[in-house]
Order: sequence, then C-alpha cells, then structure tokens
Amino acid sequence: MNKRINVLHLFYSFKVGGAQRLLVDLVSNNPAGSGIGHNLAVIMGLIDEDFHGELEKTNSNLYIFPENSYKNKFSTLIKLINIIIKNKINVIHVHEPVSAKWAALCKALFPAIKIAYTIHSANKINTLTNTDIFISRLFIDSHIAISDSVLDECNRLKMKKSKRIYNGVKLSRFVKNEKIFSDKLNIINVSRIALPVKGQDILIRALNECRERGVRFNCSFVGAAANRESLNALKQLAAELRLEEKIKFLGNRHDIPELLSQADLFILSSRYEGFGLVIIEAMAAGLPVIAGNIHGPKELITDGINGVLFESENHIDLADKICDLYENRDKMPEISENARKFAQEFDISVMVSKYNDVYRDLVPFY
Repeated sequence: MNKRINVLHLFYSFKVGGAQRLLVDLVSNNPAGSGIGHNLAVIMGLIDEDFHGELEKTNSNLYIFPENSYKNKFSTLIKLINIIIKNKINVIHVHEPVSAKWAALCKALFPAIKIAYTIHSANKINTLTNTDIFISRLFIDSHIAISDSVLDECNRLKMKKSKRIYNGVKLSRFVKNEKIFSDKLNIINVSRIALPVKGQDILIRALNECRERGVRFNCSFVGAAANRESLNALKQLAAELRLEEKIKFLGNRHDIPELLSQADLFILSSRYEGFGLVIIEAMAAGLPVIAGNIHGPKELITDGINGVLFESENHIDLADKICDLYENRDKMPEISENARKFAQEFDISVMVSKYNDVYRDLVPFY
C-alpha cells in the first residue's frame, strides 16, 4: 500500500525568479490523490507577496523564517530539524547551492532523507565551487536539469542520477492571439531586468537599428529589476538613442497572458538561458518568437519553423530578423500556428507528473 511522500522545498529566499515560479506551479497543480505532500521553508525570510498568496491557497505548509535569522546558523538548523520531524519529511528539494548545503547537513543528521536538486541553467553550473560539486556528488540523490544543455553539464561533472525535466506552463491560461498585424509592431519582452544575463540592451540597440530602417514599433519590457543599476542603465540607453516614446518598462506584472494577447511579436534577447519558459508562454499565446541562438532557446525553436533565432549578442542580426518579419508579415501566422502546436507538449501537468515520479523513485513505499 502506497504511503504519503512528504517533500520539503528549501529556498534561501523566495523572490521573483524561475526557480520560485517552478515551485509555485508544481505545488499549485499537484493533483489530489497524488500521495505527495509539499512543504516550503524560506531560510532568509524573504518571500514575494504574490507568490506567498498563491501558496497559501494550496495545502502546503509554509515556514518563513524571520529575516536575517539565517545569520544564526544553529537556530536555523534547529528550525529545519523541527520541520523535518513534525512533517515526517522524506525528500528535500533544492534549487541553488546555498540550500543544497543546508539540505546536505540535514541529510547528515537524517540519513534516510533523499535530496533532489533542480539546476536551472548551464551558466549556474559553471559558477559552482569545488565544494558545491563535492556536496552534489556525495549528498544529492537526484539531479534534475531543465534542458538538455544543462543535462550535458550535469553529466560532464558526473552528478549522479541526472535527468532532464522541462519546465511546464499552465496552457489553459493562454489564448490564441487572433490579432491582425498592422503596420506597427507591438513587441514584448518578458524577462527579469538583469543586464549581464537577460540582455535587454541588445534588444534596445536592435530596435534603434530597426527604426533607422523604417520599422514602426512599440516595445514593452516586462519584469522585475534584479537591481536598480540594470534598470537605470536600460533607461539611459533608451534616452541616448531617443527611444523613450517607443519603449515602456512595465515592471513585474501578474497579467502576462493578457499582455501577450495584446502583442504581435515576442523577443528574448538573453545572453544566457537555462530553458526559456517565457518562450513557451509566448508560443502558447500564438506569438512569433525571436530568441538568441543559445542553450535553452535553441532547444525549443526550429529556426524559421516555429520561431526565429538570431546570433547571440549581435544586435544587427537581431534587427535583420525583426525587419524580415516586419516586411514579410505573411510568414508570421504560419510560425505562430507551429509555435502553438509545439507548446502543447509543455503543459504543466506533464512537468508535475515527472517530478512526482522522481519523488516516488527516491522513496519507493510499498
């Protein structure tokens, strides 16, 4: 007879990000009768208000430690021990190195506990220290890569029991974009404002090139700023190029499906992407997508079929791709339809089922 598997999701902080979004979707869409119980502990005490509200609507237990309590490591450990005992935790699920260290410490005290570690980008793997890699090899029981490129890196570092699970999207939230394309492109970029990684500056420079070639457009940048410096730098660049009237910075929004439904073209100009869940969201909304030819996006986009790839970092090539679609708008409906069909493979139910299988493999109750 199957028993309940209790999972503790351990995060250092819980602000807006891909790992946090994955956890919220995983917990919120866990089917009744799955036999999987979810608990969340946030060590640093920082949690996004909207995410908190979504999690409170589920049956998961939330443990938000007081801010700065993490500085008292002994107190933090005692709190984690109590959570593990109280909730009969079988699996600790982590998403970044700091939490992995805490999970490893808990496993040293409770050897029967299993640890699953989702790794969200190949770029993050490259920043792991020798200590991080040692902990992964010795204490982590299952590594989950969100793309094939991340899986390749896991295998290169000999991380045991590595497998790929693509992130999922609740496709029912997105409706097909039925807009008729006008002579002005409504462009949208949905991504955290973080220049070194997300590359919104590349898109702004490409838009300046497009304007000089006669393209008419508006562009909305949607996403929370990782820091004030990145946002200020983008605004300054837009001002220098005299694009302020054509560019809007909308900040963090929770009406992404609605915003996508109002757009004509989605562009992701990231320098690094582990996967690119926003690409799937845009595809589900029936938008043509242009993205950099980098790990993550190039696993999702077949160039010219269900989207368009541009040479990473090359704003002139990006401008060329935008101009081509602008001048040949008859291409866009077919790309959009192919994209929508492709997105159907990434429904959130598929992701949840695969994660539940990981937990069951780790804790095979019979």
